[in-house]
Amino acid sequence: MALFPVDELEALLILKAGNGEAISYGDVFRWFGHPFQRFQVGQLCAALEEVDSRQRALDRPMLASLVVRASDGIPGQGWWLSRGHDPWDGLFVGPEAGAFVRRHQQRCFDYWETIGGEAAASATARPERSGGGEDLGGEAAASATARPERSGGEEDLGGEAAASATARPERSGGENGNG
Repeated sequence: MALFPVDELEALLILKAGNGEAISYGDVFRWFGHPFQRFQVGQLCAALEEVDSRQRALDRPMLASLVVRASDGIPGQGWWLSRGHDPWDGLFVGPEAGAFVRRHQQRCFDYWETIGGEAAASATARPERSGGGEDLGGEAAASATARPERSGGEEDLGGEAAASATARPERSGGENGNG
């Protein structure tokens, strides 16, 4: 099973867009019931590429710009290197990059805000949860947009904190995993 089911990720991002909110990498991991693991970010990026491919096919704003580093509110390098946004020749960090990202995010917010609450939530398939996190349907839709509690700076995918993000977490079951 995929770590980040595309249908569910797409529904989560549509709910976020409808509420005018971005979401950190770490919060996406937690939504799907996974601890943040830097080596698994590539799998999230692949799922985000599929979400954006679907959005492009429907002539909608791409949603991947909503997934950002908690430290600066800007997407990671994979988003900048994708072809799903306007051309950019600047740095991937800083105030100009932040303004560029906010313009892309605002397109998502404007589009999904005009669709309306329940219509936005039903715009994609909402499969049953496979574990970890909450159901995206019905009354629980509001909880999908609530920001989960943060457990630390693990979402920071750039700068000096990147080295600490790659540190392997201690296992709770001891060295051999036997309890």
